[in-house]
Amino acid sequence: MDNNYFIIKAFSTDPLLGNPAGVVILDSPIAKYKMQRVAAINGFPETVFIHPNKRESDVYHLWWFTPEHEVFDAGHATLSAQYVISNHLVAEHSQKYSLVWDNGRREVFTHQYDRLYYPTDTKLEAFEPEQAPKKIASRGQIYQADEDLVIVLDATQDVLNYKPDYNLITELPFRGVAITATDATYDYCSRFFAPKYGVNEDFVTASSHKYLSQYWMNKTQKKQVTGIQYSNSEGVVTVENMETHIEILGKCCIYSQGEIRL
Repeated sequence: MDNNYFIIKAFSTDPLLGNPAGVVILDSPIAKYKMQRVAAINGFPETVFIHPNKRESDVYHLWWFTPEHEVFDAGHATLSAQYVISNHLVAEHSQKYSLVWDNGRREVFTHQYDRLYYPTDTKLEAFEPEQAPKKIASRGQIYQADEDLVIVLDATQDVLNYKPDYNLITELPFRGVAITATDATYDYCSRFFAPKYGVNEDFVTASSHKYLSQYWMNKTQKKQVTGIQYSNSEGVVTVENMETHIEILGKCCIYSQGEIRL
């Protein structure tokens, strides 16, 4: 069966930049092992599958996969799904719709598809340097945030010059490693590595900016910061502290559109 298929670039209005996500619109649900195979073939950091609920209007079931694992509520892929739903699927008169997945549900206002919401309780916690291999963190301040190891470096050039050891990162008891520093153009810059999930270096990692933004908000005494995530397809992320939560804002654009046979 042919299903509509998009490649969306998140956190960019330039289709040659930003983080790519495959977005598959399913006419009917398929087995998860097939979704995993599609994600592996795509090779994008994430592929998201959307199934419009035929019994309940404005409800969309979502599944997310990296090339190697199923994940949940993946940031840039969710943003990409919201872009496709708001611009190509939802009825013209609909003011909002629901995203539903295996262990969650969220309401999205149709005209606010370009934002993600996260709690403000994710902070950087001190991490003893001897607990991290020296080759990964030979300098800089080391922290832990959620499932990630975070290294704060001195300058943008340190971030750009950082050479990750993917084998060592895979052995760490973390989802991935984020590195960050101040930036001359933006409030901060970063990179993110997650080889354990089949993504050696992610292009733009929305979930990492929920804690990086709060760190740099504290440093700069701002309630809104903008960061650039350097990569082969870099993107820009703006984060605003709304007191009860933070909002991650990011534009999206279509790189390609067609059909996928499943």
